[in-house]
Amino acid sequence: SRYFFLFSSKGKFLEKCAAPKEWIGFDGMPTKMDTPYTMRAKDLKMTYESLEKRYLTREERLDILLQLKLTVKEHDCKLTKDVVELIDREADLLMRGTKESNLEGLRQRISSLFLQYIKTPLFNAEAANLLRVPEDPSSLRKNIYYCRGCGNYLPSTDFELTTNARSIGRCRKCKNLDSEGRLREDFSRYRSLLHSIRS
Repeated sequence: SRYFFLFSSKGKFLEKCAAPKEWIGFDGMPTKMDTPYTMRAKDLKMTYESLEKRYLTREERLDILLQLKLTVKEHDCKLTKDVVELIDREADLLMRGTKESNLEGLRQRISSLFLQYIKTPLFNAEAANLLRVPEDPSSLRKNIYYCRGCGNYLPSTDFELTTNARSIGRCRKCKNLDSEGRLREDFSRYRSLLHSIRS
């Protein structure tokens, strides 16, 4: 299974995400450097590989599930909530002594959702360089939308969604920044008016 993982399409995707940046230096020699994004991708890759391991003890599997739970809980959206729910379900079944064979379907679902997590640019910035972004970025994944203000992929909770809206537009943070800017401009005009009156 290890050999298959390294040379499967998902394996290549994870390897490319985690690969350090390369360029040719002034001396003509190749240079490699890890960035915060590639290091994040490397951590996600290692977590996924651990998740795919077989023949673990119950304690080892619980440790992996705990690490996975801490990773996905960094973000709050439907996908991460689904992953956490499945993690808790497997942990409960493990504590009850459920047979490994009866956990296969659940484990495949957890791996599938975590891979979906890794492929989402919001959670793994390096994925944006490898995935083909659809013409309508809001269709990248359910409950993840593209902000036209900051250019980030964000969960739907970061937007003011209405039933009659034709497009998603900008996130709450961008709208608030814009409002604050206009408010400062209004105050500036008000102060200028007061200054002219007093003088």
